[in-house]
Amino acid sequence: RVPANATSLEGSLVHELAHHLEVSCPTHVEFRPVFLAAQGYPTDTHWFANVAWEYKPSEQFAEAVVVATLGERRRHQLTLQITPEALSATRDWLQAEA
Repeated sequence: RVPANATSLEGSLVHELAHHLEVSCPTHVEFRPVFLAAQGYPTDTHWFANVAWEYKPSEQFAEAVVVATLGERRRHQLTLQITPEALSATRDWLQAEA
């Protein structure tokens, strides 16, 4: 579904770009345990767990990328939680030199 307005579309595009990073960036696999721990999960939690959308680490990461990139979340603020530690870890990972 295409978001209804430009603001929503911008957030959705960044969210989907984050999913692209998950599968295309070699360092992302090494980053996953860091993000999981920062979110309060065991570091061996399955990244694409078969749980409700808001509890999937993959989706939480994508929303953390939205905040790190745009400075705020424009959707899903009430249904999906991101810890300050996970947001900080995501920012650090995004800014790291390869």
